[in-house]
Amino acid sequence: MPESTCTLAGLRGHHAWQARLAAAPAERRHELEAEPAAEHERESGGLTTAVELGVIDEIIDPDKTRQALADAIASADQVRGQHGNIAL
Repeated sequence: MPESTCTLAGLRGHHAWQARLAAAPAERRHELEAEPAAEHERESGGLTTAVELGVIDEIIDPDKTRQALADAIASADQVRGQHGNIAL
């Protein structure tokens, strides 16, 4: 599993985008909010490609998220008390 990293340039870009969104007129904010998702879609191929590559298991509709989480928790092994001590 790849490690998650965050670069300073990435943080600067995120903060610049937030500032741009805050400065935008209210009627343009919805359009600006969609830009990062569209950029990600162009650069990475989107969710469908991620499923095909095996990067993600499935796409869950927002209205089915609660049930999907409940099903995943219910199907997980009921293992308790097998945690070891962490060497300090």
